[in-house]
Amino acid sequence: MGVSDTIDSGDSLSYQLTAALGGAASSVTYSGMFAPVRPLTFFGFPNQNLSWPAGLHFDPSTGDLACRLTSINQVAIVAVEVKEWRKLNGVMMVIGITRRDIPIFVIACQNNKIPKLKPPYSSQACVGKTTCIKIEIDDDDANDTVRISWNGGIPAATFTNTNGSTRFASGEVCWTPSKNDVSNVPYTFTITAKDDACPISGTQTRAYSIFVRETPEAELFDTLLTCGRVALDYQITQNTSGFQARYDIVDTNGKL
Repeated sequence: MGVSDTIDSGDSLSYQLTAALGGAASSVTYSGMFAPVRPLTFFGFPNQNLSWPAGLHFDPSTGDLACRLTSINQVAIVAVEVKEWRKLNGVMMVIGITRRDIPIFVIACQNNKIPKLKPPYSSQACVGKTTCIKIEIDDDDANDTVRISWNGGIPAATFTNTNGSTRFASGEVCWTPSKNDVSNVPYTFTITAKDDACPISGTQTRAYSIFVRETPEAELFDTLLTCGRVALDYQITQNTSGFQARYDIVDTNGKL
């Protein structure tokens, strides 16, 4: 969906399919087996819960929608509701709601193979350390030129790319999270790869996630007692789950 919260970066977003509106306060009526969670026919219709490539798959954390369409000349409105969540007094509460209605026109396309964004699609990041996710693509149509773009989903991150200098562009998203960014909920951004096929370009958009973990910190205390005897102790400066300590003692020659 490409939605980003540019002001309150600590808030969380969730996505859900909802009924399209026929007016300012009235929802449209769905007929037959159509519904907000299945607004158009797809492989496996009407069961949206089938395993891929059947079914209609919607990710509530990123808004990614994936299905294999089966009916040419069909027009549907896919309505997505986005909720903004914030922890208030220790409880996650909805503080804002917006929606996006997306018209989808199903047409017959030429034999163009869409570009593919390669994994990995997630990464672990530690506070104070720069984490970079490399963006690489592939396209089975060797004559296509592919460019990439991103939605700026993590405002403090940087996005670089090789658009225009290589046939299949590559890129990198880098971010140095702070202590305030530690969260069990991943930070997400989307990357779109678009080829130059004519008359209709092929595109693929994927969500990428970065989990920010707390960097463990401890203060080391060491005392030389006598020749060959050393007293060691440490104090954890913050409560870090799973903390482990390891001691490496070397002599004046640097030998362990």
